[in-house]
Amino acid sequence: MQLNLLVLRARDPHALADFYGSLGLAFQLEKHGSGPVHLSCETGGGLLEIYPCHEEQASTRAVRLGFTVDDLDARCIAVASNNGRLLRAPHSTRWGRRATIEDPEGHTVDLVEADAV
Repeated sequence: MQLNLLVLRARDPHALADFYGSLGLAFQLEKHGSGPVHLSCETGGGLLEIYPCHEEQASTRAVRLGFTVDDLDARCIAVASNNGRLLRAPHSTRWGRRATIEDPEGHTVDLVEADAV
């Protein structure tokens, strides 16, 4: 089994897509039938989509994401300049070099350096 879709909800979908763009993801606009316009990005076997969020109960803030990235230090600097918040600076663990950030919508994101995987 493989995860093939993850949907995030955001008050400002374009700002959230810009944030994830600083991690190297490239989003495009999509619309399916009568559904809302949203942003979509392929993540190497899966799809990450960002939909608009108009109600607090539709929030996905409790979702925790994880990405393998190249150059962990540079990615942490980039997300900080895109309204992200560094929760735990890059550090070595038995699972590799990692950092934890928070995106502009409040999702927690774990980053692990590619060489450490």
